[in-house]
Amino acid sequence: MYSAGLSVSPLAFAALLLFVPFALAMFAVLRPPVATAVVFLTGVLLLPERIGFDAPGLPLIDKYVLTSLCATFGLAIAGQFSQVVRCVRGVPLLITVLLMAGTVGTWFTNRDAMTYGPLQIPGITLKECVRMLFSLAPERLLPFFIGAAIFRRLNDMATLLKFIIVATIGYSLFILIEVRFSPQLHNWIYGYHQHQFVQSLRGGGYRPMVFLRHGIAVATFVMTAFIAALALGRARIPVGSWSPKPISFFLAAMLVLCKSAAAFLYGATSTLMILFTKGRTQTRLAMGLALIALGYPLLQFTNTFPSTQLVDFSARMSQERAASLQFRFRNEALLLDKAAQRPVFGWGIFGRNRVYDAYTGKDIAVTDGQWIILLGVSGIIGFAGIFGLMVWPIFSAAALVKKVREGPVVILMSGMALIVAFHLVDLLPNSMFYHLSLMFAGSLWGTCQELKMEAKNAQQFA
Repeated sequence: MYSAGLSVSPLAFAALLLFVPFALAMFAVLRPPVATAVVFLTGVLLLPERIGFDAPGLPLIDKYVLTSLCATFGLAIAGQFSQVVRCVRGVPLLITVLLMAGTVGTWFTNRDAMTYGPLQIPGITLKECVRMLFSLAPERLLPFFIGAAIFRRLNDMATLLKFIIVATIGYSLFILIEVRFSPQLHNWIYGYHQHQFVQSLRGGGYRPMVFLRHGIAVATFVMTAFIAALALGRARIPVGSWSPKPISFFLAAMLVLCKSAAAFLYGATSTLMILFTKGRTQTRLAMGLALIALGYPLLQFTNTFPSTQLVDFSARMSQERAASLQFRFRNEALLLDKAAQRPVFGWGIFGRNRVYDAYTGKDIAVTDGQWIILLGVSGIIGFAGIFGLMVWPIFSAAALVKKVREGPVVILMSGMALIVAFHLVDLLPNSMFYHLSLMFAGSLWGTCQELKMEAKNAQQFA
């Protein structure tokens, strides 16, 4: 068992163990799309953070890996896993091969030990390379390909969006409790705080964390549900017997209570785009955001990103926010200098990507953004692979929307493209929430493939 030195209640590990029969039971009694949505959302939203089962030679089985594995076994029992395998083709297959080759390259270029004063960091052994390869599937690849296989039709994508909304409405009770009493649910139930409590203080009140890693992750999920409600409302698809429009107002209120400026901005932008523009315009915005996410490391590396101007602009609104932004950019610069020393395959595991004082061995940099974590750990190969799995579906959807008449399928695809794009952009400053993001991206890509297949069959029988 792995608990990161935390004082963990036995209930935390019991919850992880009990989730396995629960997940398999869901696949035994529910349709695969419904069961998959329930398992992924329940696992991510309710299971404990920062702990897991650490078996020799295997990746750490935390709640994210466990969710992917349970969904995989459940689909296999239901006779649906062959659909997942059939989705491993095209550009995503090339990205999968790239990520596997990159993992081997990371091992091969990081077999040397490192010394920083009293700190000794070992090299990566072949055994650790095998472990890294095993962890690649449940952490990053399975969520994408499961999404592509199971949520590829209009009804299935609508099912996923509906369950996101229903899950968020249920989660709102926890959000309201923590807004009033502070983020304590994870501590009350699992015996420990999943993050520094001080980071929940915001705007004279509390930012809820519930059972996710950080308050930003909660805000991101609520933002996702809000966009889903807007898209379903535009497509005139009800959530059970409820109209999505009043649900949108409720979720907007929850988004405000989450106290995340970025998530609120994403939600406000989505409101304007979904309500007042067509799918083609929405996917164009999504493509623009995807290009920003892909180009950001290059801009930072060449010192052409307007960091100083952004800090100055933030200072006009809040000195606290400006100081936070400046702190982030300073640490990114330190980590980027370290990543540039081994740019292709990165530094690998054991914290080798981090920056240490040469004499004391003290870690002197803070890693926040997922992009710099990927770049430092897995190099350009790892960054391009993971971000590519999220970017490629957006471009595929944008190309397809031009050829399809505006209707429910275009509305839902465009809404999902915005969700994936905003998740992608949020991985620049944060690293809280990309397990579900990959599943959403997979669903978008799977829908594109399904529409292309239907169009091809229609031409054959015309």
